[in-house]
Amino acid sequence: MAAQSHNEGQSVNRPPLFDGEDYTYWKTRMEYFLQGHDYQIWSIVEEGDLLVTNEKAQWTDDDRKKISQNCKAKSIMCCALNKKEFNKVSAYKSVMEMWEKLIITYEGTDKVKETRIDILVAQYERFQMQSGRPGGIQGAVPFGCEGRPGGVSRVVSSRLILKTHSLPLWARQLGNSAFEGEMADPETLVEGSDSERED
Repeated sequence: MAAQSHNEGQSVNRPPLFDGEDYTYWKTRMEYFLQGHDYQIWSIVEEGDLLVTNEKAQWTDDDRKKISQNCKAKSIMCCALNKKEFNKVSAYKSVMEMWEKLIITYEGTDKVKETRIDILVAQYERFQMQSGRPGGIQGAVPFGCEGRPGGVSRVVSSRLILKTHSLPLWARQLGNSAFEGEMADPETLVEGSDSERED
C-alpha cells in the first residue's frame, strides 16, 4: 500500500522566508507573523525604531528593553530574507527602512502604483470593447447576469473600484500581471450580492 503524503503548515516560530518570488503573499504572511509574535515589533517595522535618548553609558533598563526590541525586529526581518534579498536591504540601519525598500522594490512608489492601476483600467476597458458589448464599461452586462429577474445590477466604474482597493489585493488577484495581459474577472466588478439582485 502506498504511503499517504500530506502537506504541513509552516512554523509559527519561524518567519516566512522571502526568496524574491510572490512578494504580496510573503508580505501579508510576514505582517501576520510579526503581529502574532509581538505587536510591538510590528509597530517598530511600521513606525520606526523605539527612541532612546540617553548615551550608552547611561542606559536605563527601559532603554535596554527598547534597544533589544529594535534589534529583535531587525533580526527577524533578516531571518525572513534569503541572501539575495538580504543584500538589497542590508545597508539600511532600521527595520522600517528595510521594509520600505522591499515595498518600493516589489510594489513600486505611489506613482508606479497609480500607473499600474491606469494600465489595468485601460486593459479592462479594451477587453469590454473587444467583447462586442455596446456602451463600453458603463453599459456592459456582467457575465452571468444576463436575463436575471429583477433587472441586471449595474457595473460600477472600474477606475473607482481599482482606486478603492489596495494594490496588493489586486496584485494578488492578478498575479501582479498587469503587463502580461491577464484580465480581472468581470464578476468581481458587479455591485451587490446575488441576494440583493433578486430583491
